[in-house]
Amino acid sequence: PRILASPPRNLIGQAQSGSGKTAAFTLGMLYRIQVDTPATTQALCVTPTRELAIQIVDKAITPMAANMQGLKIALAIAGAEVDRKVGVDAHLVVGTPGKLVDWLKRKYLKANGIKVFVLDEADEMVGADGHRASSQLLKKAMPKTCQSLLFSATFPEAVVTFASKMDNKPDKILIVDGPEFL
Repeated sequence: PRILASPPRNLIGQAQSGSGKTAAFTLGMLYRIQVDTPATTQALCVTPTRELAIQIVDKAITPMAANMQGLKIALAIAGAEVDRKVGVDAHLVVGTPGKLVDWLKRKYLKANGIKVFVLDEADEMVGADGHRASSQLLKKAMPKTCQSLLFSATFPEAVVTFASKMDNKPDKILIVDGPEFL
């Protein structure tokens, strides 16, 4: 409910593996997308690895969006090509920080229509020894009204503090272990 709220609310979510985090943020992204032609990029999901990006598209987004006719999805990973004249032709983009920053800098990816920004494995994405600089650059490119969803299985206190500064007053759902701690 917090992800689907109107107006959108920012969220930091932490729960163990297998608890449904990917399904939660995928539902949030799909809920906010208006399928249009030509496609306006409206949701962006950033992951630390290309394998995770592919898994999110294949195992979560594609099956959950099966009835969204005309929805276009792009993978922004090593080896992915973009027509320079057209740019990214997708409603939803999932990719790695390096490739997404590159597409932004080359103006292939237009951030002005993005409604939902997701950092998966956010502890790695905003951790001091992870992809912090790229994550900050991507976040700064998002419109002020863009919803931010940060999800991870683990969230050390320092990372929660940093992520909270990165987001505008995020709700926090931090589950210690099982449902009994919710």
